[in-house]
Amino acid sequence: MAEEFNVASPLWGVRDPTLSRICRAAWERLPSEVKRTALKKLRRVSEISEWTEDTKNQLECLGIKWSPAKFNPTFGEICFSKKDCEGLSDDVIVGAFVHEVAHAYQTQITPSNIDAIEYAGDTLPCRWCFSAEVAAMILKRAELNPCIF
Repeated sequence: MAEEFNVASPLWGVRDPTLSRICRAAWERLPSEVKRTALKKLRRVSEISEWTEDTKNQLECLGIKWSPAKFNPTFGEICFSKKDCEGLSDDVIVGAFVHEVAHAYQTQITPSNIDAIEYAGDTLPCRWCFSAEVAAMILKRAELNPCIF
């Protein structure tokens, strides 16, 4: 049990206290091995005020995105858009956050397999006891952007 407290977390740059609280609690719920593996790729969790139009067009409208770091594509970050997260339930935010953690995790396991990385986003968090949150995220994603389904 003491091992749980020894697993580090990524650099935390989320200023909004509600988003920070929600996602830090979700991070703590992740299994230790998942956190260790994800941290080999995930270096930072950050916040921006809102996405550019180009980025919005690439997203599934949920305000949270995993991407390789510009300074070093070996690593990546999860970035929140505070504006795009407003009005989302805690479950949807947690679902989107662990979905992005799963991308970071799977990128460490199969770095060249984009299909596996995408598939991991909706499947791995369910194995990590986030089924309800992932279901809430998928429903919200379909509501906001039905053309992606």
